[in-house]
Amino acid sequence: MLQEAFDHADGPSIVINLAVVYAWTNELDLAFETLRPLTKTPCGIFYGQLKRDPYWEPLRKDPRFEKLLAELAPRD
Repeated sequence: MLQEAFDHADGPSIVINLAVVYAWTNELDLAFETLRPLTKTPCGIFYGQLKRDPYWEPLRKDPRFEKLLAELAPRD
């Protein structure tokens, strides 16, 4: 397995899975720390995925969640 920096196809999805694990184990700081770079990564996390996917339910009450969504929101 390559490092995320070298595996542009599967690397981001592995990191997203890690963020899900952090979210569901109540490690919210680590989850947001892991998600933040993925908002700027090609093939990272997308607006609809973050907004609708039930995996992110543990993060929805945190104000940082809305900030991440704002970064990913579609622009006209």
